[in-house]
Amino acid sequence: MKILQDMLDTTIREQFSIEKMGIKVIERRFEELGIKLTDTQRKELSIALGKGGIDSFSLSIEDDQIPTELLALNPPKRGRVTLDIGNTDPVITEIADQFLGQFTEAIPEMATDIGAIITSDLRKKAKRMLRIRRKNTRRYESDITDRWGFAFDLLEAMIVIASEAGGDFNKEIRKSPPLSKGYLIEATTRLHARACQVSSEVLALLKGGYADGAHARWRCLHEIAVVLFFLASGEDETAERYLLHEAIESHKAALSYQEHCDCLGYKPMTKSEIAQLEQNRDGLIKRFGKDFKGNYGWAAVALGKKSPGFKDIEDAVKMSHMRPFYKMASHNIHSNPKGIFFKLCLHSKNSEVLPIGPSVFGLADPGHGTAISILQATTTLLTIEPNMDCLVACDVLRRFANKAGEAFLKTHELLEKDIARNKSVKWT
Repeated sequence: MKILQDMLDTTIREQFSIEKMGIKVIERRFEELGIKLTDTQRKELSIALGKGGIDSFSLSIEDDQIPTELLALNPPKRGRVTLDIGNTDPVITEIADQFLGQFTEAIPEMATDIGAIITSDLRKKAKRMLRIRRKNTRRYESDITDRWGFAFDLLEAMIVIASEAGGDFNKEIRKSPPLSKGYLIEATTRLHARACQVSSEVLALLKGGYADGAHARWRCLHEIAVVLFFLASGEDETAERYLLHEAIESHKAALSYQEHCDCLGYKPMTKSEIAQLEQNRDGLIKRFGKDFKGNYGWAAVALGKKSPGFKDIEDAVKMSHMRPFYKMASHNIHSNPKGIFFKLCLHSKNSEVLPIGPSVFGLADPGHGTAISILQATTTLLTIEPNMDCLVACDVLRRFANKAGEAFLKTHELLEKDIARNKSVKWT
């Protein structure tokens, strides 16, 4: 499907004809000399240019069109002036000599004209273009589901179980929250809800064949699981610091907004709004110490570090073994060169391909990673105040996670075997 390119080629052939470009260039040059051509003169130009050249073409100009200084160079005869586009007239010779340069200058204007024409035409043809694209998308998704469907089903079942179990836990725990865990319950239930949402986002990307995008979202899910586990294994005060740290982040975001709002055309925040955010920030720093203002300042005391980072939290909960996958997923978030060369969605035989759409390859890592992380996040939440229902749900999730991991790995291996046997694989 090359609708835009076909339209562009057709429009360029029409708009960048010798006649149209020549008229624009010559007319512009005449305007610089103070001469405004009439419709009849433009038609004469079009006919002459259409015959293949302008070297011997003479254009009749009414004397009242010609400025005084130009009349001095070409005294009028019988009320008319004939300006040759050949080499005999010094003024028109200058036009011919500068034709190529004027043509180049006219290109941006012509590009704008063409853009307007194509936009109008494309809007009329958009439904057909999108209908073709959506048909292809459904075909890709069908091919992907044929191979990965069983693994997808297991992961989706996990997300449903985790969401329902987390919802039940949240509903019950808030009826009579433990006095010593109020902040912890607030933080962890919110984190778990976000984990369920991100898991669904990963699944949607997997079903669409976007392995690298799914892996990037799994990276976020891993961070949620790590922080949730860290909070659950600590004191309620750490959870309080975590929740209050939102004020630090809000102040930073406000300063960034103020710096760029004029450029963006947005209304700046008022002085009183900024002052309130600064007051909230300063009050928390006074209460918890200057280390609190760092990106992970809420964890500084619990970790015993002045400027902790996510890796420190990961190490503290003994989940750093996932760091190689976390770093690999980071390539799909940042614009570093590794991210444009390493792609999960490419098989080694397609290493020179520049992917722009879905692929059947690379879905195992983000799929299995999501199964592990949603298991970790849900088990952590449900065991804060466990009961029989919570423990059963944890065991069911563990079994599903194992099966999902096996299913993703098996599908990946079957794909590799098909490639090794040179069997046709619809990869994108």
